Amino acid sequence: TLTAPTSVTIDGIGDSLSHMFEVFCGAKESNYQLLESIIETGFELILKYAPIAVNNPSDREAREALGLGSDLGGYAYRSQANAFIFGQ
Repeated sequence: TLTAPTSVTIDGIGDSLSHMFEVFCGAKESNYQLLESIIETGFELILKYAPIAVNNPSDREAREALGLGSDLGGYAYRSQANAFIFGQ
């Protein structure tokens, strides 16, 4: 992702944040605390490192943090889907 255009980076940031917010708003009581922890960490990583990655696209630490934050959002999304499928 070090060579991704800034516009793609910004789109990815927005996409990651929106999916995490979506999962958080739909969290069930049974897995709320788990999702809260995952999403909070994802938000913190993305919000901290987004400006760094946008202003310095070759910053490897910032890119890795965005990737991890995005992965956490995907994990939260999958965890919520499993809870829905299995009725938890």
